[in-house]
Amino acid sequence: LNMLLATSSSTTLALEKGESCTLQSPLPMVVNRPQGRIEATLDRGVVVTVLVVGDEGRSRVTTGDAAGSVATSDLESACAGTLQICRLESPVMLYAKTRSDSQAWRLKAGATVSVLRSGKTWAHVRVDDLEGFSKSEEVKAGCSGSAGGAVEDTVDTEITEVVERGEGPGILFLPLLLEGTAPVGPTSEIGDLLFERLAAYRPDAARLPQTTGLAAGKWKADVDNASARARSAGFAYVVVGKVGVETVDGKVVLMLSTAIVDANANTILKAARVRPTTRPQDPWPEQLLATLLSVVDDAPGGRIPTAPQVITGERAPLKAPSSATLAAASSDRAPWYTNAWGYAVAGLSAGMGAGAGVAGWMSMQENTAANATSPLDDGRRDYRARALALGITSDALTASAIVTGVVTIVVFATRAGMDDSPATPTLRAQP
Repeated sequence: LNMLLATSSSTTLALEKGESCTLQSPLPMVVNRPQGRIEATLDRGVVVTVLVVGDEGRSRVTTGDAAGSVATSDLESACAGTLQICRLESPVMLYAKTRSDSQAWRLKAGATVSVLRSGKTWAHVRVDDLEGFSKSEEVKAGCSGSAGGAVEDTVDTEITEVVERGEGPGILFLPLLLEGTAPVGPTSEIGDLLFERLAAYRPDAARLPQTTGLAAGKWKADVDNASARARSAGFAYVVVGKVGVETVDGKVVLMLSTAIVDANANTILKAARVRPTTRPQDPWPEQLLATLLSVVDDAPGGRIPTAPQVITGERAPLKAPSSATLAAASSDRAPWYTNAWGYAVAGLSAGMGAGAGVAGWMSMQENTAANATSPLDDGRRDYRARALALGITSDALTASAIVTGVVTIVVFATRAGMDDSPATPTLRAQP
């Protein structure tokens, strides 16, 4: 999901081997002795010196006569005065800070959390070897009354959402919300499919992971929240959407309501509705994006998809082309009765039918000759044998003629073997 949370000004110190600092916040330290492992806390005001900066997120430090191991991120935050330690009393979601597909973990109650920095919206936290970001309000609620004390904001500048994207004004795609009894799984697949197509047409598009509940609230509140997130991440536009369930012609279908919003003006520029599917070959994403992207500023390498149908307005569902449209589009095709393959198969069928008739007539002649021959004549048996063989041949040719007759009808009806490419119908836009 290409997400990185960062702050506009550095609030931590990158310490190297041999450097010292005076702790501005208490710092947990582990001391390994022959008798066992000792966990201690260095008080504020203690001077620590870095002995080794490890590759796995931990450093070895010394203070006075004591030496031990500390988390490197905890050390930097303690030196900057932003470190807070708490034990969770309620679960908190932790989101990864990588620029690849974002991951999320649910931190259980009882976990010890290092809050490296905390802003009004986001808190930079560490739990064991996991480091990422959580919502500040969740961390404050989870750490309220803990042994380490309540968590407070420690940075003046907002920890904003910065998303990796291409050049351009920026289009932020937020996760689709659920309305009513809409299913979670298909909604997630529809969101993935729509963003995949959006990114193909707009290199300045990016997306954020889900950080709040999936249920849609009031549309105005959802738009306001989306605009705020887009502005904080430096995006000019934001795409919001929600999936609901509707009954159309007695069938229950999914309905996707989307809007593209001007983040700075906090106004909806264009809205559309469509019945989505999870089939990759279904052109509904192009149909939808052709409408939404028509009202935003251009971006280097960006383009508007060419869709067979254009959706306009807030309640424009997908419609199949009318029979009149298809008839007009196919009127210039070569007539079905000009299919040479059909006549070839028809000729073969007629030949087999004629052969069956001749063989049947000859079988009857042989049978008549057998009847006219004396039972004591040895030739009577030969007549019977030839009559039987000709009868079998006649039946076989008759069956083959019937099959090829059916094939003839199919060839003419399906236009098999005819080149229709110059006259392939183009589906015209439906208003």
